Amino acid sequence: MDGVTVASALTVRYAGLFVDVPNICGKVLAGLSQRQRRKASPIDVIDWPALFSLMLDSIETKQVRYLATAHAFVGYHQSPMVLEGVMRSAIGPMWDTVVVSAPPKDVDAHIVNRMWQNTIALSRMQAAAGCPLPHEVTVLLAGGDHVYAETIEAIRTEFGSALRLRLHTFAWRGSLAGILSAASNQVVWLDDHNLFKI
Repeated sequence: MDGVTVASALTVRYAGLFVDVPNICGKVLAGLSQRQRRKASPIDVIDWPALFSLMLDSIETKQVRYLATAHAFVGYHQSPMVLEGVMRSAIGPMWDTVVVSAPPKDVDAHIVNRMWQNTIALSRMQAAAGCPLPHEVTVLLAGGDHVYAETIEAIRTEFGSALRLRLHTFAWRGSLAGILSAASNQVVWLDDHNLFKI
């Protein structure tokens, strides 16, 4: 099991949550007419609380405190405030920090950087708490691009036997890179869940 057990039967899990919003919204937007795409806000086409619940359920949510930051990166020149409010409402009580960013481009690169930062920080946190090696970190990723697999494998190689890094990937069929599927400990197909709001 990830993490350690502390007082009051509260399990502390070391995990990071990452959402590639353009990747997740892309399939929905592609299915809309040009007129619908002009009117639709990308953030509004997905049932985000349902997605976050699906992600958290993959590693258990009862009596759990997640020592991590939940990150989402929006594109399409969208304000991050709306999604940040939804994330805080859906998962905030269980996570130390919820951050939604709107980089002008290269969402993938920002997620890759945060994966490295989160993993290093969570491993150091476990070392400071006296947790024995290997340390445990779970990455919950909503997105399907191959670059994330390269990052996960690079982290695993760098840490070696000192870290047990798990990857739970949430993606649409046809949008998941084969290399990312191979790097994942668990794959959840979003097509099998009712996440469309339009």
